[in-house]
Amino acid sequence: MMDFAHWLPIIWAVILIAAISIYVVLEGFDLGIGMLFMLERDESRRNVMISTIAPVRDGNETWMVLGGAVLYGVFPGACATLLPAFYLPIVLMLAALPGATWLVWRTTGALEASCRHRAERLAIGLFICIVAVSFRTPLLHAPYLRRWTEWPNILFVAPVPVVMIVLGSLLVASLRKGHTRVPFLCALGWFFLCLSGLGIAVWPWAVPPALTLWDVSSPPSSQLFQLVGTVILLPIILTYTIYSYRVFRGKVSEADGCH
Repeated sequence: MMDFAHWLPIIWAVILIAAISIYVVLEGFDLGIGMLFMLERDESRRNVMISTIAPVRDGNETWMVLGGAVLYGVFPGACATLLPAFYLPIVLMLAALPGATWLVWRTTGALEASCRHRAERLAIGLFICIVAVSFRTPLLHAPYLRRWTEWPNILFVAPVPVVMIVLGSLLVASLRKGHTRVPFLCALGWFFLCLSGLGIAVWPWAVPPALTLWDVSSPPSSQLFQLVGTVILLPIILTYTIYSYRVFRGKVSEADGCH
């Protein structure tokens, strides 16, 4: 029977994935709005764009701190390799698209219409990139390819590309039909599917294809000590994140001004 020390890195991997996912979701549309900010010349619309994220943007960065602390404290053997590798993907992957769809959800009038048009173009471009990466990744190492092509693995992985296509179609259709919330949720769905596909390919390696989670993890005593603190802090962080988004929900217009 596997002891608790064996399961600790798996528990921490789940916490790390959750922290990174929430960070990319929350900070992703924040960064995306920053990208779109450079394209918007109207000062009043710029103020509206900032107003949609101003009350919550600092709290979003808590998840980056949590993810970095987990990576440094629990998986020190992977920290130096993975952090530099994540910088560019976190900035680019799905950042501009969630930003545009967030503004579709939270703004009105000409700004909403402009972001709706930009979101559709971004979605098409991003879908092409996802397809290219999806075909390239399994060819990097033989185990990756076996995960996606061998029986019965294909039964479990086939839904990922199928749902990706369905979400993409729904995203474009919802933008054209005037929906506000659905495009943003579809963009988030794309991110989770991309993360799932990557996880399917590389598990259980932390630094593919040489080091597993157990190879790069800190001693079990250190992991257990940090787990106690995380169990206390994580519900608090989740609570104030949900509360802040609930308080500042709804559309933002030019009449609301900048926070």
